[in-house]
Amino acid sequence: APTPEPEVAVDAAGGPSASIPGMSMVPDAGAAPAPPAKPRLETTALVEARRNLERKQAHVEVADKAVVEYVKRRESLQEQIGFETVLLETTQQAIENLEKAREHWRDQVVRRTEAGAPRAKIEALQEDLKTIEAALEKRLSKITERQEYLASLQERLEVQQLEEGLVTAQVEERREE
Repeated sequence: APTPEPEVAVDAAGGPSASIPGMSMVPDAGAAPAPPAKPRLETTALVEARRNLERKQAHVEVADKAVVEYVKRRESLQEQIGFETVLLETTQQAIENLEKAREHWRDQVVRRTEAGAPRAKIEALQEDLKTIEAALEKRLSKITERQEYLASLQERLEVQQLEEGLVTAQVEERREE
């Protein structure tokens, strides 16, 4: 025997509604009726207050983004200071090594001269000594540049931290509003 097809009815919204055989399409008499939708009337003051709140929330979001940017900049500056500090220490170590090499070559020139080494050998040592001294001078000027740059980065970091504090305070004020 073929199974009965569900009847298609139209619901209150005008769309099709399937009825199941043996089930009533009438709502349960014991069920609580859905409360009628009340139109929500807003006063002008309420609408204005909501708009004001939305504006202030937008200001807080903008300020929050500014704080995030300041934090990123501060972290970037701190990272850059770290790198520059390592480079400065490396340059200082290079200077120490070059100073030791210069002293060694100077000793070699004196010893070879006193030992009566051929003039060509002494001149070669003197050329090496000049090369070492030139490299040393270059590193000494580089260290000064690095120190100045590191100092400028540290000054920028201090300013950044002050500005970040001000922006953070502004965010807190806006949140309180």
